[in-house]
Amino acid sequence: MTDPFSLGRDILAALATPLQDRRLIEIDAAADGLVVERFRGREEVCGEYTFTIDCFITGSDRRDEDIGDVLNGQPMTLSLRCPDGGWRRWHGVCVDSYQYRDMDGLPRCELVLGSWSFWLEERLNSEIFPQCSCNPPEK
Repeated sequence: MTDPFSLGRDILAALATPLQDRRLIEIDAAADGLVVERFRGREEVCGEYTFTIDCFITGSDRRDEDIGDVLNGQPMTLSLRCPDGGWRRWHGVCVDSYQYRDMDGLPRCELVLGSWSFWLEERLNSEIFPQCSCNPPEK
């Protein structure tokens, strides 16, 4: 008798490898073995965009590893195939991730793709030096 978990993993691996060039939605990220199930998001004219991407994790080396350690803060590209055969791409950075297992025990993750200007809003690199001055030292 076949183990249902191994059967599910085999099906996901088959979906990821040979058919990846014909998929309608693709993701290019720092971790291999991610297959996009669906995505939803918001895009504005002259504004920010944010997409939440639900993925299967097919790589056997990624199943037990926390995907957030690998992807958070890394560049990522979401691609959607257009009716004319071209691609619509969103380039950005992975700003958040959540890894879980579904009811069948298959590993999945939810990724949040944000624009490059996301870090400007977070102000993570700003520091305050109250004892310092911008004036040049006196001679």
